Amino acid sequence: STIVTNAGNPAFFMGTADFNTATENYVQNLGGYGIYLISGADDNIISLSSIISNAAGYAAVYLDGSDRNTVTGSFLDNQAGFGLDLEPGSDFNIISLSTMIGGGSDQALYIKQSSTNSVLDCYVQGSTGALISGSTGTVIDSTLFVATNTIGSALTFAASCVNLSLTSSTFRAPDQGRGLYLNTGNGGSVTLSSVTFVGAARGMEVSTQAASFTLDIDNINFRELALGATAMHFLGGNIITTVTAANFEDTTIDVNVNAAPLSSTSRITMNAHYGLRTGSTYERDPLALVSWELGYPGCALTRNVGASQDYATIAQGLAALPTTLTGHFCVVIRDGATYPEQVKVQNFTNNGSSITI
Repeated sequence: STIVTNAGNPAFFMGTADFNTATENYVQNLGGYGIYLISGADDNIISLSSIISNAAGYAAVYLDGSDRNTVTGSFLDNQAGFGLDLEPGSDFNIISLSTMIGGGSDQALYIKQSSTNSVLDCYVQGSTGALISGSTGTVIDSTLFVATNTIGSALTFAASCVNLSLTSSTFRAPDQGRGLYLNTGNGGSVTLSSVTFVGAARGMEVSTQAASFTLDIDNINFRELALGATAMHFLGGNIITTVTAANFEDTTIDVNVNAAPLSSTSRITMNAHYGLRTGSTYERDPLALVSWELGYPGCALTRNVGASQDYATIAQGLAALPTTLTGHFCVVIRDGATYPEQVKVQNFTNNGSSITI
């Protein structure tokens, strides 16, 4: 179906309407909302549709207290406002396999005071890509966030949010912007796993958080950041966290971890870090709050190879391993150099274990 209007009223409106499916539609309202669901419009599906608006302060798709809806395989475009706007009480909704475009000063995705919403396999682009405000239990997986404003953030988490899960996602911002911004006062568990930051002046920036706040990071990449960038920038408060497998990939990074504003009771443990800008040489840490551990996940014993490491060649690292294995032993290359070596692994007693290079 095709639905076209140009007015302040929505082109497509659902009120107290449950278990409906709208599929393969073109909905356009350049003067207001494309699709509008109010409280009581629950368990609906919008799929394989294009929803277009071009009005500041409006959204291509707008949910107001509407629960358990699914938007999938759809294109939500508002070059002047919000792509998708979830207003207070819009809970347990799923947005998947969709593109959200925002414009002007509005976000492509805005989630306000809502609970347990999921964004899966999406593309999100706006002045600030997405703003999650005062919400609980947001889950984001396999999604690309792009900020277009010069000083914009790909994703902002703000206004006393609780619990955020980010997995297998990428955050791209301009060379004066931020990939991920955790504004003040959030609580609960914020988990980052297999995420990548690209282009930004600050890969991730963390303000002072609530007492209940915890930060868990596993497998994080800082790639092609702006010249002179700070990868991880802390703005204050007390942070105790472990970061595993952080890749500070490029020489454009000036500071890998800026812990200077943190309280003296903070502690940041960096496990299995690597890349051209890893290690204490590139930190800003006057209170010695950052600990750079050189083990590697899953390895009982590690020998580190590379510039400024214990061993200059792979062969030297291998030779430094005990000949009798008591667990999974590893030789880890900590830089991006090429090692023109012929390496022989021999004369070890395995004891049922192995060596990984």
